[in-house]
Formats: sequence, C-alpha cells, structure tokens
Amino acid sequence: RHELGYFKRSFVKRSNGTFAHFLSDDTVKPLTYSGSQELAGIARKVSEFSYQGRPFIITNVLRTEGDHNKNRKRVVEMTKEYARVRGIGNSSFIGNVGDGHSNTPWQQDYMKQLCSSKIVVTCNPNSWEGDFRLWESLMSGALVFVDQMKVMELIPYPLISGKHFVIYDSSNKTMLHELLDYYISHPKESEQIANAGYEYVLAHHMPKDRVDYVLRSSNISL
Repeated sequence: RHELGYFKRSFVKRSNGTFAHFLSDDTVKPLTYSGSQELAGIARKVSEFSYQGRPFIITNVLRTEGDHNKNRKRVVEMTKEYARVRGIGNSSFIGNVGDGHSNTPWQQDYMKQLCSSKIVVTCNPNSWEGDFRLWESLMSGALVFVDQMKVMELIPYPLISGKHFVIYDSSNKTMLHELLDYYISHPKESEQIANAGYEYVLAHHMPKDRVDYVLRSSNISL
C-alpha cells in the first residue's frame, strides 16, 4: 500500500523575497508548477510577431497589492525606474492586464501582452516560491527574468540562468538594471535563451513530466 499527500504551498520558505529554508525530510519531495499544452496553444494563437519584431522591449505585469506581493512591488518599481531612466517607457509595458487569477482560465489579452514583449520580468511572492507566472512567461517565448529560486536546485532538469532564463536578485536594483542593459544590447543572445527556455519547458516541464516525477519519487509503478 502506498500513501501520497499533495501539499499546495511551497516547499521553499522565503522571507521578504529571499530564501529562508526548505523542508529537509527526504520523504517530502519538491514540486513546482509547469507549462501546459493549453497554454502553448493560446500562445501560438495570439503570437503576431517574430522575437525581434516584438514591439515591447520589457513587460512586467506583476500585481502589487497585499503583503504577499511586497517583493513584487519592489521589482515593479525597479522596472519602472529602469524604463524611465533608459528612455524606453513608450516601448515598455508595466501594469496589469486582465483580471485573471489562479482559479480562472488563461486570458488571451494577458498572453498576447507576454507574447508581444522581448523580455518579461517576473517575480515570486514574498514568502514562498512558485506561481504560474514564471511558466506563462516561458511559454510566451520571451526572455524571462525571475528572482532567485531555490527549488530550481532541487527538481529534475532544472532551468539554468543564462541558458534558459535569467535569474536576478530582487533586492539588488543595480544587478537587475545591469542585466537588462546587457540582454537588451545583445538581442541575438536574448533570442537564443528565450527559444531555449521555451523548448526546454516543452521537453521537460509539462504536466506529464510532473506526474512522472511524482510516481518515480514515490517508487510507484502503474
């Protein structure tokens, strides 16, 4: 007889957006969100541009309300400042699109905005790791910037910064701005990483991969 329990909240605990600790009991296995075929289909449907033809240089659609979004609010302000100082406000989108939540279907106007941007800056909640925003952004084919994630060190086929996406420190404005400077000034490299991240999610981070991981980690065979 096997018993399995699924706990929705994060394997990793954070404090003010930075890693605090994770449960070290080896009977508890880390699990994170994934891409989806439905999401890939929506992205293909709403995509109108090649990577280099995308009209927005940067998109940041993070919500900032509530204590769980304090980290995100800081990153939104950093992104706004960058766009203002670099004079790219007219080719950046920083704000909310749609009114979707975790219990609502994916909205096409939201995905269309992601698919219209070369770079998407996203961020984990304040006290835990993991949300659909990272995977939505990766499935859009944009170059994704996300703050540091411990869980990527713990799961099979981890995404690698500089190869599949870009990791930044959400408490370090200078680092974020310098990384944006670099990738905006290296469009071919940005496109290569964006494409690699998209393909890597399709190959290793879809729902079937999560189910396979759960069964293998639990030594269950069907």
